[in-house]
Amino acid sequence: MFRWRSDRIAMFDFYLELASLLSALDFELTGKNQPNPGKPESVWTDMYYLSDGGYSRIKYFELSGNLELLSEPLEKVKQNWDNPECIKLRTNIEYVCNRIISLEEP
Repeated sequence: MFRWRSDRIAMFDFYLELASLLSALDFELTGKNQPNPGKPESVWTDMYYLSDGGYSRIKYFELSGNLELLSEPLEKVKQNWDNPECIKLRTNIEYVCNRIISLEEP
C-alpha cells in the first residue's frame, strides 16, 4: 500500500511540474501567458494548444519519446522552437512525460 501512495504522490508532483514546464515553454514560444491552460496530460493524450490563438500545437509521442510541434504553427513559434531555452524546456517535458507514463503502467 505504501508504494501505491508514494507513486500517486510522485505522479501528482510530476503533473504539477509538467503544467509549469508547459506554461514556461508556451511563454518562450509565443511570448504570451495562457489565462486558462489546458490539462497537462493533453500533451500526450491529444495535443496541447499554445496561447497563440490555437494555431500552434505540441504533442508528446510516447513511442519516440519526443515532444513535437504540430500543424501549421505561427512563424514566431517555428523560429523559437530551436532556441536553447526552448530545447531545455522540451527536454524536461519529455523527461517528465516519460516518468508519468512509467508510473501509470501496471
